[in-house]
Amino acid sequence: MVELKYQVIFIYSIYVFLNFFEIAIPTIKKFSAFFTKSYLKKLNDINCKDEEILVQKVESEFMRQSYDDGEVNGTIEEYSELMV
Repeated sequence: MVELKYQVIFIYSIYVFLNFFEIAIPTIKKFSAFFTKSYLKKLNDINCKDEEILVQKVESEFMRQSYDDGEVNGTIEEYSELMV
């Protein structure tokens, strides 16, 4: 039973560790994008033309990360995590 206890603790600690990174990585990306945008706004002139603002918005939307990250097993991993 002691061995089983250590194995269960090890498995759950791995899941906690992976869930931490599952939350931390998007949060770090969000903050880095925010600070990059604020830095770029300081560098740009305040009196930009409307066309330039529109081009900047379109480019920022184009550079966004897509919703599909290419993981086929993403949903399956989530369901298996719930089952455990």
